[in-house]
Amino acid sequence: MSDEAGRTVELDAKGWPLLRSAQDIACYGKNPRNDSPCVLGEHRGKHRNAAGVEWLDDGDLAHPDWLNPEP
Repeated sequence: MSDEAGRTVELDAKGWPLLRSAQDIACYGKNPRNDSPCVLGEHRGKHRNAAGVEWLDDGDLAHPDWLNPEP
């Protein structure tokens, strides 16, 4: 079975979806400056890579607001 995003959903013996911690699901976030993946698991908000660098995905990955801070 697949969810709305096209991911495979595992079902238990009764046909209910198996629940997993968001930490067990890879996060889609990548640091726009160095392409490092987020290590926090699937979530929204601030991301963090293995080096501890944080960034906020503002929904516009091509031009995140924090790459061009206002003076």
